[in-house]
Amino acid sequence: MRGRAFLEQYERDFSWGPGHHEVESFLEAMHELPERIRDLLTKKFGAGRFFVPTTTELVKNWFFGMRMINARDQRQVIMPIIELANHAGKGSYDAKSGVALTGKFDGEVLVRYMMPTDPLDMFLNWMFAPREPMAFSTELVTAFGGKQFEVQRKFHDDSRTPSIPNVTVDGDRIVVQYLLLGHQNFPRVPKGVFRHAMQAAGLKEADELYDFVQFANRQGFLDLLDALEGVDLSIIPTLRALALNQLRALSCHFGVRQV
Repeated sequence: MRGRAFLEQYERDFSWGPGHHEVESFLEAMHELPERIRDLLTKKFGAGRFFVPTTTELVKNWFFGMRMINARDQRQVIMPIIELANHAGKGSYDAKSGVALTGKFDGEVLVRYMMPTDPLDMFLNWMFAPREPMAFSTELVTAFGGKQFEVQRKFHDDSRTPSIPNVTVDGDRIVVQYLLLGHQNFPRVPKGVFRHAMQAAGLKEADELYDFVQFANRQGFLDLLDALEGVDLSIIPTLRALALNQLRALSCHFGVRQV
């Protein structure tokens, strides 16, 4: 009973109590955006879930979705107290027995909410867009060499980066599960990974395709910055940080390393 009372008071004072108001305020701020920006965020960046009607159930799903983790038996559980750790550093959650954070920390206890991730992924899942060392392509479909080329953003728990993404070939359709475009620590890897993946898919001499995907991603976030110009709303600094931090991470590529 004492443990239950502690958790109930914790939820009231530190978690659900103030937290659901923050989620609701964020969603309301997104709804205030001009239609042209909402349309851009939805079509180019997969942010449509921000613009559905804000209901109590939606706020609850967002709130607990940002505080849930897969336990050892693959059940999704919430993690009181541990949820207070901010995103940064190199630490990760330990879900071998319950959920824990272990190790030594210089100052604040920090943890990586997700790996792999980039500013766009953080925004779509946690409503903020910090600087990240990596950038992945937005979802896109284009034609190249008589084939349809599709990039998705399907990260999963055992994704290891910088790794070669899963690629499927269905006739003239090539689908890449996710595509690394920038890496602060390994800037030569993105093109090497892309070449390797395309050779495995039977698409040779694909550097022009890689350059186009880079261009399309940069142009998308530059278009977002242009659309934000002159708009005076509380959500604008967050969206500007999203665009700038994604562009910074996208710029971290040059040369090629064979993989």
